[in-house]
Amino acid sequence: MARPFFSALLLAGLLVVTLWGIVVMVRNSLAVMERNQIAAATDTARDQMAAQPGDGMAQVASASGRIAFAQQGRIAVARADGTMPTFLTRGPGDHTPVWSPDGTRIAFVTAGVAERTGIYVVTIETGEERRVAPAAAVYSRPTWSPDSRRLVFRDPAKERAGIYVANADGTGITQIFKGNANTPTWSPDGRWIAFTFNQRPTTGGLYLTDPDGADPKVLLPGVFSEVSWSPDSSLLAVRGVSWPAGEPAVVRGIQEAEQVLVVERTSGKATVLSTEAGGGAWAPAWSPDGTAIALPVGKVGAQQLVVVPVAGGSPRTLAQGAHFIQPVWSPDGKELAVSVPAGPNSDALVLAVRADGSGTRKFAPGELPAWAK
Repeated sequence: MARPFFSALLLAGLLVVTLWGIVVMVRNSLAVMERNQIAAATDTARDQMAAQPGDGMAQVASASGRIAFAQQGRIAVARADGTMPTFLTRGPGDHTPVWSPDGTRIAFVTAGVAERTGIYVVTIETGEERRVAPAAAVYSRPTWSPDSRRLVFRDPAKERAGIYVANADGTGITQIFKGNANTPTWSPDGRWIAFTFNQRPTTGGLYLTDPDGADPKVLLPGVFSEVSWSPDSSLLAVRGVSWPAGEPAVVRGIQEAEQVLVVERTSGKATVLSTEAGGGAWAPAWSPDGTAIALPVGKVGAQQLVVVPVAGGSPRTLAQGAHFIQPVWSPDGKELAVSVPAGPNSDALVLAVRADGSGTRKFAPGELPAWAK
C-alpha cells in the first residue's frame, strides 16, 4: 500500500515542479518581451499620427527619439509618436525622469514611501535599479554629466544640505557645496556646474563651480531658480530677480518673478529675455541649436507656452492653457513636450507641441516628460 502512495506523492511533486517551471518560463518570457519592447523604442519613430478631423490635434510630421514620463507613480517610456508605451519602474512614488546623454539609463526621483525615497538610476535594457542618493524629504531634478558617468543633485536634508556629485552606480558621493542650494545643472561641455543659493542676504544668487567644487563663485547676485545652459555652455538662462552685488536682498517670492535672464558665463553680464507677458516667467529651456528659449509665461490659470529668440525679437505663442510645466525640446528641435497638471475633472497630461506653432497633440496621460537624444 505504501508504494502506490509514495508513487502518487512523487508524481504530484513532479507536477508541481513542472508547473512552477512553466510559471518561471512565462514570467521570464514576459520580462524579456518587456525589455525588448523598451529596447525597440530606441529606434527613430517613423510612423505619422494624423489628427482626427475636428479634434484640435496637429499632424505629427517627424516625431523622433523617445519620451520618458511619470504615470501613476511609475516611470514610463514611449516612442515620441506615442506608440509602444512601457512601464520601466515598479513605483510607487517615482517621478521626474532624466535621460542619460548616451540614452542607456534614466535617473529619477522617488518620494512618498519612506524606505524608497531617494534618487535612482534604472538601466533601460535590463530594468535594473540602483539607488544613487540616500533618503531625503524632497529631491529636485538631478542632472547628468555629459559623459553619462555622474549625476549632480541637491540634498535638502538639514544635517547634510548641499550640492552633491555621485557616480551613476551610487558610489563616490561627494559634497561640492554646503548649504541649502537649488537646481544644480551640469554644463554641456562638462566643465561647470551652475546652481542657485538664496539664503545669504548679500551673497545669494546664481553660482558657478567646477565639478569638484573648487572655488564656487557668484556669477550673478539675486534670488533665482530653474537654471538652463545653452548648448555651447557659453550662456545660462535663469528665472528670478537680480540686484547689484553686495546690496542686501529685497526678497521677492520666486513665484512672482517676472523675468528670465540670459547670463554670460564668462562675465556674468545679464540681459532680460523679453516675453511681453506679465505675471510670471517659468522654466526656461534652450532649443537644441541655441537660438531660442521656450518657457511658460503668465499667471497660473492663464498661461502661454512661448518661444523667444535669444538674439532678440517677439515671442511666438505655441499653446495656451491654465498651466504648463517643464517644457523640453525634441532632439531635432521640431517639437516640445510639456506637462499639464491634473485639474478637478482631468488627469495630468503630457502634450507634444510643434515648435513652429502649427499645432498640439496629446501624447499620453502623465507628467514631467524628458526627451531622449
